[in-house]
Amino acid sequence: DFTQRIMIPREKLEDLVKKASIFDDEIKISIKDNKIKITDFAGDTEVEDELIAENANVAFGISAKFALDFLASYNEENIQICFNAQNLPLMIIANPSYREVLMPIVIPDEIINNTDEEHQDAA
Repeated sequence: DFTQRIMIPREKLEDLVKKASIFDDEIKISIKDNKIKITDFAGDTEVEDELIAENANVAFGISAKFALDFLASYNEENIQICFNAQNLPLMIIANPSYREVLMPIVIPDEIINNTDEEHQDAA
C-alpha cells in the first residue's frame, strides 16, 4: 500500500516531462503545495504547473524515457502516481490492469538543497 496517491491528467504529465527532459533524461519531479515542478538534474530546464494534490509533499528522480514510454503506451485521461518516500519505488497506474513500477534515481543532495531554497525564496 502507498502513503500518497496523486491523480494527474496524462497529457499534462507527458507534456511536462517532455519539456523538462530536452537536455537531460534524468529528471526530478517535485509535488508540493498543489504544484508539480519538473527539473532536469543538470538544472538547465524547469517546468511547473498547477495540480490538485492536497497534502502531497514529495520529490523523486526518474528516467524521463521510462516515464514517457509508459505515458505514450496508454490513452487513459488520468493516471495515478503512487509513492511512499523519495528513494523508494513508485507506481504509475493508468487503470487497474495497467500499471508500472519505476525505480527512482537517487537525487543528489545539491539538487534537493537547491530546490528547497527556491521554494523558500518563492514564499
